[in-house]
Amino acid sequence: DKYYNLRWSGSLVSGTGAQDEFGIDDIEVIANPTTNVVAFDGIAEDFVLQGNANLSADLSVQNRLIFNGGKLAVKDITLTIAGNVTNTTANGLIGGSTSNVVVRGTKNPILNFDQTTVGTSNVLQNFSVIGANANTVYLANALVVNQLLAIDELQVLDLGQNTLNGTLNSILNNGLIKTQNTTTTPF
Repeated sequence: DKYYNLRWSGSLVSGTGAQDEFGIDDIEVIANPTTNVVAFDGIAEDFVLQGNANLSADLSVQNRLIFNGGKLAVKDITLTIAGNVTNTTANGLIGGSTSNVVVRGTKNPILNFDQTTVGTSNVLQNFSVIGANANTVYLANALVVNQLLAIDELQVLDLGQNTLNGTLNSILNNGLIKTQNTTTTPF
């Protein structure tokens, strides 16, 4: 494992009382360049991908997930998205046969899965849209789910014209799954 340390230093100018206090806000971790892959996990307020990253443990993104030149490989981990998703780079999410994605919140994100190896890079083991408040999750392209698809009440999974495939063991749909795919096999 590699560790990155951030250090700040300051100097006493003047004052009385609690002079050694300071606050830090709006820190962004940028994985860069695209030729390297950075391991990442934990809880992030904002996660901006300028380069490629692999999850090394579960990751929960609370506010903004921005694909701006890189891709995020979920691998055999759980990615929880609770905020906005900005897809400046297309096909930014890379799944896998043991990948899990959970979407919660009220931000109506658009998920854009990698289509490089269809049936491999756009695959999830489990996909859930959860929460007590109304939310719509949009798919920008085809998705394969092989174990569990769960949609809570008040939640919408909008496939657009894309297909949803897989060998689902269980579907827990208390919400709504929408499709505009008029082929004989949208599912």
